[in-house]
Amino acid sequence: MISVHSTTPRLLAVGLALASLGLGPMARAAEITETPVETITWTESGLGPLLAPIVGDMAHGQHLSFVRLPAGFVSPAHTHSHDYTAVQVSGVSRHYPPGGRDTAPDLASGSTWSVPGDLVHISECLPGADCIFAVFQTAGFDLLPQ
Repeated sequence: MISVHSTTPRLLAVGLALASLGLGPMARAAEITETPVETITWTESGLGPLLAPIVGDMAHGQHLSFVRLPAGFVSPAHTHSHDYTAVQVSGVSRHYPPGGRDTAPDLASGSTWSVPGDLVHISECLPGADCIFAVFQTAGFDLLPQ
């Protein structure tokens, strides 16, 4: 179980990091911008997850983006070229190296995790609800099957 006391400092750290990199919600904004959830445009990744950039350049540079996994989805083993840090928005997921499913914690809304670039891992969305998480990377997003 993840306690509020262990999660809150990580969420604050992610927020401060994003703000310092010009990706926070108050960074140089001339006006408030809002995107109701029902208007988010999701793009197929070709491997199962749906992607939706929030801010930045998801394909080539620093970005904060949503990733959506369908309920019950288990990815093939894969890597990303660059490190990422994520915050679970909805659903319950697990992320683990091959063979590590039994020891991976269930990550509910508000949970955070980081995956180093080039680390082979599996991402799973537990049954019951689609998983949406916000991913921050300092370089473009990719998904490389192994």
